[in-house]
Order: sequence, then C-alpha cells, then structure tokens
Amino acid sequence: MRLNLTKPLVVFDLEATGLDLVNDRIIQISYVKVSPGDKEGEEERKSIFVNPGKPIPAFVQ
Repeated sequence: MRLNLTKPLVVFDLEATGLDLVNDRIIQISYVKVSPGDKEGEEERKSIFVNPGKPIPAFVQ
C-alpha cells in the first residue's frame, strides 16, 4: 500500500499481561515510524520489552 504522507506517521502497539488496568502490566512497547519519501522496508521500527515484575500468564505467552 502506498501512502501519500506530508508528515511522519507513527503507529504504537502495547502488549500486556491481560486487560485489567489495575492488576495487569505492560510487557512490550513497539512502534513503526514511516516518513514521507520512505520506500518499503525503510521505516523505523523499535520494540522494547518490559519486566512486568510478576509471572506472565500462559495465555499471554
């Protein structure tokens, strides 16, 4: 898909141990940044893993 961008576009993704805002924790933060003029495969990508401080449930792994 070809985008006609005039400014950079950043898409974020969060992965967590579950959906409960009080008890669950974020375990991964990722983003993809596409800038005007980037060709396919030139986008910037980053993924950071976070220690949730508790075991990760089997259904998340």
